[in-house]
Amino acid sequence: MTDGPFYPDRLPLDTDNDLVIIGNSTTPAVGEITHLTGRVLTPNGSGLNNCVVEIWQVDGNGAYLHSGSTNAERRDRNFQGFGRFTTNQRGEYRFRTVKPVPYPGRTPHIHVKVKRGNSTLLTTQLFIAGHAGNARDGIWRGAGGIVERELVTVDFRRIAESRIPSAGPISTLSSASRPMRDATIPKKARDNRCLRLALARCRASAKRKPIQRRTHAIIDNSRRPSSRSSRWPSRSAKPNRAAAKKTRAAREAPNPWTISSRN
Repeated sequence: MTDGPFYPDRLPLDTDNDLVIIGNSTTPAVGEITHLTGRVLTPNGSGLNNCVVEIWQVDGNGAYLHSGSTNAERRDRNFQGFGRFTTNQRGEYRFRTVKPVPYPGRTPHIHVKVKRGNSTLLTTQLFIAGHAGNARDGIWRGAGGIVERELVTVDFRRIAESRIPSAGPISTLSSASRPMRDATIPKKARDNRCLRLALARCRASAKRKPIQRRTHAIIDNSRRPSSRSSRWPSRSAKPNRAAAKKTRAAREAPNPWTISSRN
């Protein structure tokens, strides 16, 4: 399949695999949250490492991230519209996006391109299994026979245990995906919050260390005798025999300030 006319003519600054949140924003895109996962495989079934998987699609209002989109004025500014992901050693990829919606002339679909280095290995589209618009879509019908159309048609299944707060349906999942545990805050905001907490812990631990050293010093000082007492000399001090002799002589001498009373 071809790229179609709406491959982004100007890529966004944020091109990661989470299309629902842009940058550090906490406002998610409008639509059914969808986790799209799968594997890039060789003909013998082994995973392809370091392949770049790109996806692009319309938002919940049916608008592309493209200047030539027919309804660009309705585009959801909180939807990234385009994302990339590099496969791991098993050829796995993962995206978080919204469920595609139909727009005039096309059934719902997600554009997919697989690259390795400077070569494009595959350009295709993913269609929603069972959607009524598939039979009227010329691209889906022209994909080939029954087997070829089956390869580009995926099941979107609902995640019953999802906890994403939403006024609409909870979330959907492609057939090749595994359910993800959704938090009550967006992923990027959650990552930023974890980073801030980690930095806060580092600063707190750095502040605690000198406090602990001062505490130990206080404890050590409390074990020492008062400065008025000379019975506990320092360990490093050497014995002074002359001073000890003078001290004994002073103790044995009579005290001139002693007051004697006579009858």
